[in-house]
Amino acid sequence: RDRGLDVARAMEAYRNKFIATGKFAPLKHFMVGVFVLAFGLETYHHHKYHGEHHQGDEGHGDGAEAANGAAANSARERAVLGSLDGVQMEVEELREKVKAMRETMMGR
Repeated sequence: RDRGLDVARAMEAYRNKFIATGKFAPLKHFMVGVFVLAFGLETYHHHKYHGEHHQGDEGHGDGAEAANGAAANSARERAVLGSLDGVQMEVEELREKVKAMRETMMGR
């Protein structure tokens, strides 16, 4: 089966059911999608830059992190972002990852 044709039919059915009739549902669907995307991105970046929570961590959850900003940073964050060279290296790594993803998506 042609997956593109299935998607086109589904989109046309959605348009006929919600958009052509002037319903509010497409706006609600859009808002829910944006919320899900934003929540997922925030969660990902929170854990990326503040490290994973390990069992037995002292001071976790008792306000110690908020009281001591330096303690809130993960060891990875302190190591990478400790200097401008570290920041530049991370930017270059991200640039290469984005380039590879684009090439994969474009079929190059």
